Amino acid sequence: MVRRTLRALIVDDDAEVRSAVCALLASSGFQVHAVDNGAHALAALDAGLWPHVALIDLRMPVLDGWSTIARIHRRGHTERTRIIVLTSAGDRSIAPLAAAIDGYLPKPLRPDHLMNTIRDVLSAGREHVPPDRRDLSM
Repeated sequence: MVRRTLRALIVDDDAEVRSAVCALLASSGFQVHAVDNGAHALAALDAGLWPHVALIDLRMPVLDGWSTIARIHRRGHTERTRIIVLTSAGDRSIAPLAAAIDGYLPKPLRPDHLMNTIRDVLSAGREHVPPDRRDLSM
């Protein structure tokens, strides 16, 4: 049986978050590409990067997460990439993104929650509504 290598794109301006998430995913067998803003993420996707999952912070300089996610959708990248938003705990500003994302993770990130959310999102079909999505309607 051939096991596919999963690819992840990490988009966060916080170097410590990028480093920690990259280390965790790499130790779990992911190929990881990390960038510090949405403009770099779009450039990587447009250049042919095909991640299975993109973890995107909302508040970044240059091009924020909201704009990045909108452009990812307009360019058709979501047909092959699941999007998980990284955000400050209690941040309800993601409610308008509910239809555009596959999940979200509050910061600070917990490794077990991160890995479980990625697993759930990748194993679900497009119609899947992650359990955390219930919180988006508040």
